[in-house]
Amino acid sequence: NIASMEGNGLDLTLRSKNIDGAFKWETNLLLSLYKDETTSYFYPQGSVYSPGFGNGISPMVGKPLYAILSYKSAGLDPATGDPRGYLNKQVSEDYYSIYYAATSVDSLMYNGPSTPRIFGSVGNSFSWKGFSLTAYISYKLGYYFRKESINYDLLFNQGIGNSDFSKRWQHPGDELKTQVPSMVYPNIGGRDNFYALSNATVLKGDNIRLQFINLSYDFTRWLNSKKLFKMLQLYINASNLGIIWKANKENIDPDFPSSMPTPKTYAIGLRANF
Repeated sequence: NIASMEGNGLDLTLRSKNIDGAFKWETNLLLSLYKDETTSYFYPQGSVYSPGFGNGISPMVGKPLYAILSYKSAGLDPATGDPRGYLNKQVSEDYYSIYYAATSVDSLMYNGPSTPRIFGSVGNSFSWKGFSLTAYISYKLGYYFRKESINYDLLFNQGIGNSDFSKRWQHPGDELKTQVPSMVYPNIGGRDNFYALSNATVLKGDNIRLQFINLSYDFTRWLNSKKLFKMLQLYINASNLGIIWKANKENIDPDFPSSMPTPKTYAIGLRANF
């Protein structure tokens, strides 16, 4: 009850027989295209707009319903390594004023949709003399996600760190090669919050992953005329095999940016029809 939206999409399924002889090769393609946008947003005038992780409805009219919005980063202070933003179009480190000045959606930076615009799968199946091999990959394209980074308040008070700590600003000149703020003590909560919700922590989510591989052998042709089984097949399956390619260069799985990915699974078994 806070917004209006409209959306449309397209689903396409294609199946091809590439080779159809003693050796067979088939390909299955699933392609989905999706687009939506917020057409109106109902929020009290003068309210403070806050960036997020893309799991809430975006208040930007004309942009995707679920989008990544951020404080616009102005990089790190060359002398101190403090994160900088913009206040009244001027570079500023007054984090609390930046927060309270976000009283219009134009105060925030639009990074992109948080849900894929293009997604689907491609599967290839091969068979020859009872042997069958099937492999499927899935793809998600055209979206963004916000990564977790170092939070000094969590580090000092709870001992919770992040690998970005090793990338932090430490000396003048580091601002040219990193966006991770310097460590300061006592910590400034607004400083952590600004950095965590700035575009410095936004990455592209595009990825291609190997969903599963299945190898099987059908023994049916070897059964005698008084066979007990109509079909007998041995199979080996491996699933959730991980990412083949991802757009971000920080080795972060966009589907699991702050949690453990779905574990790989392996199975071996027999299928039989009596």
